[in-house]
Amino acid sequence: MPSYNYFPESKSSCQGLTLIELLVILAILGIIISIMGMNLRPFGNDLENATQETAGFFKQTRVKAISSTSAYRVIFNTDNHLIVEHAIFCKDEEGWQRDAKLDLELREGVVFNSKDFTNEEVLLCFNSRGFSTENIELEIVDAKNNSKALEVYLGGAVVIK
Repeated sequence: MPSYNYFPESKSSCQGLTLIELLVILAILGIIISIMGMNLRPFGNDLENATQETAGFFKQTRVKAISSTSAYRVIFNTDNHLIVEHAIFCKDEEGWQRDAKLDLELREGVVFNSKDFTNEEVLLCFNSRGFSTENIELEIVDAKNNSKALEVYLGGAVVIK
């Protein structure tokens, strides 16, 4: 018995893309877009990014103090580096241990305005309830001399001004 094809192939049905061709095109586009994204990085705002990172740093340090029921203090190390130490109580003179995983180093071209602080000065200490011993204000300055301020309240809140 002869076979009849009721749906003969037309020219338009042969002009599509196979799944493999489509995946190759998407992979090439993904590579091109990621290269473009890396090249657009210089257009980012280093001052804004550094301010957000610093705010996140203080929030993370506070959460670590609460979650571990320990005292965590932040020390001004250099004009672009803050270090973290922990002990049982904020008033402890000895027994402080460094927590290098929490340290903050600002990106190149952005520094803390160090006019109010000296190296190795304790900026603040978060107790086990998340309260700060000091109400501090940090100013962050970029290479163009633009600045942003960040304040840590006694209750532990961090505000970017």
